[in-house]
Amino acid sequence: MVASVAPDLLDLFVYYRVRASQESAYLAQARTLLAQLHQSSGIEGRLSRRPEAKEGLHTWMESFIDLPAAQEAAVSAHLADPRSASFIEGERHTERFVRLA
Repeated sequence: MVASVAPDLLDLFVYYRVRASQESAYLAQARTLLAQLHQSSGIEGRLSRRPEAKEGLHTWMESFIDLPAAQEAAVSAHLADPRSASFIEGERHTERFVRLA
């Protein structure tokens, strides 16, 4: 049996690192930006982080589940917002998935 594919829906997972010492400031900023994204586009993102820090850095993840492919550009614009860039160490890594079942 072949799984059905919904190519018009994506799950995006965006990983990056933030200094543990900046957690409170970054959390406030990230929540604000996610709320603005939701208000302007209806896109709902989730914010998570690993419980442990490694070398003073936490790994954070923004998740966008069941995102219509047509709205991927809005998420890209959200991720490019310079207000969060000063907190992020290194590069962001984006994983894209299509729902199969």
